[in-house]
Amino acid sequence: MTHPERYIRQMALPEIPMHRQEELAQTRIAVVGAGGLSCAALPYLAAAGIGHIDIYDHDTISISNLHRQTIYKNAQEGQSKAELAATYCRDLNPDINIRHCKEPVRPSRHSQKDCFASLAMTEFDLIMDGSDNFET
Repeated sequence: MTHPERYIRQMALPEIPMHRQEELAQTRIAVVGAGGLSCAALPYLAAAGIGHIDIYDHDTISISNLHRQTIYKNAQEGQSKAELAATYCRDLNPDINIRHCKEPVRPSRHSQKDCFASLAMTEFDLIMDGSDNFET
């Protein structure tokens, strides 16, 4: 944890003493989908100091989604959601590690495009499903 003063307000809570904040800094979370649900969650995960966040989304920004995908801007239309969400989180908290994947999440580790082993479940402490389709 590079800047513990960043978390001083949450460490004031009895449930989050310094050693718990350090545990958050070691936590690995995969966020599948970078749309409406994830746009609400990602800033809080990053700001809280979750140390490792992997963002998976193969879609691009669409103006019609901006009313609920509030971390994106009009000028970013057509750009990668995963890449922009990762940049947003890095800008919010440079102390954390962010990776992004612009390939679809596949049901098998044997897909042709390897995107961090196509979401190996055992790599993460938590997987947040913010996807918008049943196949994913």
